[in-house]
Amino acid sequence: MKQYIFPATKQDVIKEYSESALCPSPYQRAKWGSEEKMLFRFKLLDEKVDWSLVLKWLDIGCGDCTLFETVSKNVKTYGLDMVPKALSHAKRKKEKLLCSDAEYLAIKDESLNLVSMIGVLQKCGGSPVSIFLEIFRILRDKGQFFFTTKNITWEEFSKPDVKPYKGHSWYNPANLLNQLGDIGFDIKSAEGFIPGEKRIVRIPQSHSFYVLATKN
Repeated sequence: MKQYIFPATKQDVIKEYSESALCPSPYQRAKWGSEEKMLFRFKLLDEKVDWSLVLKWLDIGCGDCTLFETVSKNVKTYGLDMVPKALSHAKRKKEKLLCSDAEYLAIKDESLNLVSMIGVLQKCGGSPVSIFLEIFRILRDKGQFFFTTKNITWEEFSKPDVKPYKGHSWYNPANLLNQLGDIGFDIKSAEGFIPGEKRIVRIPQSHSFYVLATKN
């Protein structure tokens, strides 16, 4: 199986996350399975990114900006989300918040050092290639791109009773890595991870994976 694309429109996604924005905690608003699993993804970004190269950081799908609260750095931060109700929970006011989707970024060319996109690709109603092209456009030379998403090549899917959750899009990591390479990204690392167990694994051993790529 190469991939499974969840047939959700952007309007579907906005409706779903406008409803979850009413939940009391950040992980529930972002629809993570638990706070622990959400925070493990944030920790991965913190550990993998070379922060010495970062002055300006954009988080796509920022929601209430809990990521900026958790991974606190002395950099200029920008948050982008296409769900207005999600942005309404942002507590810190120093971030510049943009209400837009990732395929059409109202951001200048080569203006950022880091773009993060955690758990967005699996449910955004957009094309990965279109999103990658926009991110490549707005990154400066040596800019970093970190994202996590769902892995259709998880070895557990070889079992007849284990099926991909149909509320997400699932991707073949090799396909996404090839797309990034064709655009001009250099892949620095790509690994699977099991957030509930707080560990990195080979990509086939997990339903989720991260990628860190740079614009060179």
